[in-house]
Parts: sequence; C-alpha cells; structure tokens
Amino acid sequence: LVSGFSLLGLVWAMVRAGLGACAIMIALMQFAIMAVLLKLKPLPTAACGSKVSAWMLFGAVMLVEHGRLWLPKCTCSCAAALLPFLTPAAYALIVAALLLFVATLRKPHYKAQFDTLGFAIGALVLAVAQGGAMAHSAFEGLIWFVMPAMLIAINDIFAYYWGRTLGKK
Repeated sequence: LVSGFSLLGLVWAMVRAGLGACAIMIALMQFAIMAVLLKLKPLPTAACGSKVSAWMLFGAVMLVEHGRLWLPKCTCSCAAALLPFLTPAAYALIVAALLLFVATLRKPHYKAQFDTLGFAIGALVLAVAQGGAMAHSAFEGLIWFVMPAMLIAINDIFAYYWGRTLGKK
C-alpha cells in the first residue's frame, strides 16, 4: 500500500514539475527497458561488439525520436539550426553501429551475434515505440499522459489492497 501511494506521489510530483520532467522520465524509462531487454539475451564475451552496436542503434533511434519531438518546441535559435542535422547524425550513428557490428563478427559466434542484433532491433521497437507514443501524447496534452499513469497506479494500489484482504491466506 505504501509503494502504491509513493507511485501516485511520484506521478503527481512529475506532473507538478512540468512537461520537461515527464519527458525526462519517459527517456529514462526507455533506457531502463532497453537495459533489461538486452540483459535477457546472454552473449559470449568474445562477441561484445553486438551489445555496443545495440546501444549505438538505441542512441540513434532516441536521437531521432526525442530530437524531432523537442527541437521544434525549443525557442532558442540554436535548436532551429540543429534540426536539419538531426537525421544525418542519426543516420551516421546507425551506419557506425552496423560497421562496428560487421567489424566485430567472429567466426564461432556468428549465430549468437546475429541473434543479438535481431533481438536488439526487436527491443528497440518495443522500448522506443511505446515511450515515443507516451512522449507524443504528453506533448499533445499532459492529461493524456497523466490519466493512464494515474489509472495504472490506482489499479495497482487497489489490486494489492483487495488481494491482501480477500485473497487466500
């Protein structure tokens, strides 16, 4: 019950902090989801380039996702100057990640390395797509971010409460 109310308090504090805090929380959530998903796939130590490539791809996708979301909203003149370079920078990062992946291929580990690359791309879709949808809905109106977050927190609190009171003892 205490953790449920602390979850509600955290959501309320972020709402009071504003849209920037919500966007930072969403980016941190995406980073945490990607880290957990990449830990699910064990990899031989000789094939470490695949994990680095996965994180580089994650950085490129996050750059595009959050850059296209934040840069047009910025009022400073440097943001307008950076916007045309967003896609080429992400493209260069993706090319560098794929070149690193190819450069670190090792003969006995081909299957594990390609499995990890495929798993990383799937994890990117899972982590960045849902976080990007949350970030876009937060920018459309903070209520579309706050309402689902509050509903989930309240649902968890009451599920815990009723499970403790009416569940098997």
